[in-house]
Amino acid sequence: MPSSFYFPVFSGLLTAEHRKKIGPALWEFLWCISTTTKEVMEDGELLGIVLGGKPVSYNDVAKEMGGSKSTVKRNFEKLEEEGYILMTRTPYGHIIKVRNSKKFKKSAENDTGAKYGTGAENEYRGAIFGRGVPKMVTLIKI
Repeated sequence: MPSSFYFPVFSGLLTAEHRKKIGPALWEFLWCISTTTKEVMEDGELLGIVLGGKPVSYNDVAKEMGGSKSTVKRNFEKLEEEGYILMTRTPYGHIIKVRNSKKFKKSAENDTGAKYGTGAENEYRGAIFGRGVPKMVTLIKI
């Protein structure tokens, strides 16, 4: 994974119910959320597509996160069993989809949200975080 960056995790995940269902697989679930690159609607369900649908191997995730292949495999299977992710087997790994994805969820109040995974765009083609950017920017050379 590239350098560190923030990604949204909704507080609804921090309940006793989810803690019991996810357990130590939380790290793999957070990895799935952080590597979700787009969201699609399939059969009335919003799914987050991990790494654009590229097959992911347990070995690659284990190397990236500093764990063993068997632990990563067990944790992904737990996440699938508990209904947090969907996995499709391919010759080179699994295509992973996060169920009920909210990474790019738009705010109902101001219609801002993640477009292309960064946030609502402004006229400067940048993401709007907080209050956005001023209408006119003047650069002064010192």
